[in-house]
Amino acid sequence: MTRARGPGGFTLMEVLVGIVLLASFLAGVYTVVVGTLVAKRKIGEAAAVYTAGPRILDLVEKDLRAVYFHGVADGRAFKAKRESRAGAEVTDLDMVTTRNSKVSLEIDGRQVRSDVTEVGYRLRDSRDHPGLLELYRREQFFFDDKPTEGGQYYLVYDRVRAFTIDFFERPKEGETTSSRAKEDGVEAWDAEDKGELPFAARITLVLAPPPELSRGVEDDARQYRFVRWVLLPTAYDLPPEEDKGPAGPGGPGGPGRPGR
Repeated sequence: MTRARGPGGFTLMEVLVGIVLLASFLAGVYTVVVGTLVAKRKIGEAAAVYTAGPRILDLVEKDLRAVYFHGVADGRAFKAKRESRAGAEVTDLDMVTTRNSKVSLEIDGRQVRSDVTEVGYRLRDSRDHPGLLELYRREQFFFDDKPTEGGQYYLVYDRVRAFTIDFFERPKEGETTSSRAKEDGVEAWDAEDKGELPFAARITLVLAPPPELSRGVEDDARQYRFVRWVLLPTAYDLPPEEDKGPAGPGGPGGPGRPGR
């Protein structure tokens, strides 16, 4: 004999079926939400690398554009050399710049920042990510008789595969920009020996993907490569026979050329 269902009621079987359907629906929603959050996080991490690359290049470019050379004894204001570290090519760079220092000193009761600063870049083996490098920026308040030494190191980025800078002399007459861009340049530059700064520099930065994007991938070789060209201050100097006349349009210190 089958028991009749009362008005507005449900049988036990109907309740169980409803619970199963609701659980399946919630499980599907949970899977979609979790998948969306994971994808969003991975996209954010990848975007962070694309943001970090230009940010690091901006930092190096600003230092290079502000190199201070003529006021340092014997031209010891700029020195760069290429080395191999952690299986990658890296450039160690030291210079004196006219950028304000990040650190400040108390002088006569006031916090003062230096408008001439020693700056350097070094790469060291990563402590947390084997096979990768950490990029550091060195800074010392003002400068002394050893502008390539001393100061404090600040971590810039901790997942670097390579960091190199190629240097170029002033273009010869008739040499085009496209032909210059195809050259390899020189890997080292010592202003004390050469007596001058390079005309231009090409910075190459290679970053590794974030850990989340590398997880589960053996011997991950994915990388993010950034390249930037920088003209150094002496690139704006005119030859002696052309560098004449008062400041103004077309003269020293005129539009398009920094004043001296």
